[in-house]
Amino acid sequence: MVEEVFRRPELLGLLYSAGLMPSIWLVAAALTLSGAADMVSGVFGGTAWNQTVPEHMHGRLAASGC
Repeated sequence: MVEEVFRRPELLGLLYSAGLMPSIWLVAAALTLSGAADMVSGVFGGTAWNQTVPEHMHGRLAASGC
């Protein structure tokens, strides 16, 4: 998990901003916003993957963890 945070700038920015916020409610709102942005990013990534990989290679690439 720690390695993933340092590879993803949006998560690292959230950690920095959570430490500077004066209220726990603002931290909760920032976590909610970050989670929503991560979900949108995942949808776009999955869509791009499905459109760029040939149909006959989907199973092979999904099994390899690409």
